[in-house]
Amino acid sequence: MGKTPNTLIDTDSTERSPMTCPTGIYLDLDPLDAYETLTNGQILNAMGVLPHILSGMYKLHDTFKENADFGYVQTSGFKPFWSYMLSAPTAIVQDNGLYKYPKDPDRNPLAVLRNDNESCFVYESGFIAVRGEKGNWITARLD
Repeated sequence: MGKTPNTLIDTDSTERSPMTCPTGIYLDLDPLDAYETLTNGQILNAMGVLPHILSGMYKLHDTFKENADFGYVQTSGFKPFWSYMLSAPTAIVQDNGLYKYPKDPDRNPLAVLRNDNESCFVYESGFIAVRGEKGNWITARLD
């Protein structure tokens, strides 16, 4: 993590500084420095309500999946990609959050959220990848 977390984000700035959400979830915008020209506000807008849902702003649970199940009721909660499970040997989410799939452009995360046991990378188009404490990845699209 390296950087000292703040509790506020300057939405007009392109300077990145991780923060700790009121629920204790750690949030780091643009962890791979892939969106240097976007302001923090633009990155937050691209993620929509996902940071609120995933960080447990409505009710904090033990996992990001449980937070999504509770906070994202419009689509009946968290639904993993079945295609990802079927093609898991070819789809790769690197430890730093870079998502790779053959013949597709690499996906850089807009942000990463962390709790004590998990990391949740948020990508464009409501796509997320959650890495559990056992190192397994689950991907889903929440939109």
